[in-house]
Amino acid sequence: MPRNYQKTKNNPYYMPHNVYMRVLYIIRDYDRMKAEQNEVIFATPERYMGAKRNGHGDPTANKAIKIANMSRETDAIERALAHIPEEYRDGIWRNIIHREIYPYCAHPNTWNEWKRRFCYFTAGFLGLV
Repeated sequence: MPRNYQKTKNNPYYMPHNVYMRVLYIIRDYDRMKAEQNEVIFATPERYMGAKRNGHGDPTANKAIKIANMSRETDAIERALAHIPEEYRDGIWRNIIHREIYPYCAHPNTWNEWKRRFCYFTAGFLGLV
């Protein structure tokens, strides 16, 4: 299983460890967020069981806020992935999501460089760096 390691020397894409881990887990959550975005539209309003509320709820606004937050993150991932060359996208995606080893078509240092860039670009589009 690959480690979540960042090169510290001569790395223009270095991020603080907590930011790096946060970005990795946001990327790993991509499939769930995309599925939930599609399901939220058709979901019934949330029921507040046992809670007494004053006033009226706005389920449409709640759905819109939830979709907007998830789409901001999924769009950032998609935009960052577009900055990666086509031949490296699938290998990097499988390494982050499924924790698979990289294919043997390129040197591991090349794969690690593009993974660093992908994570850095995602963090930049999310406003974390």
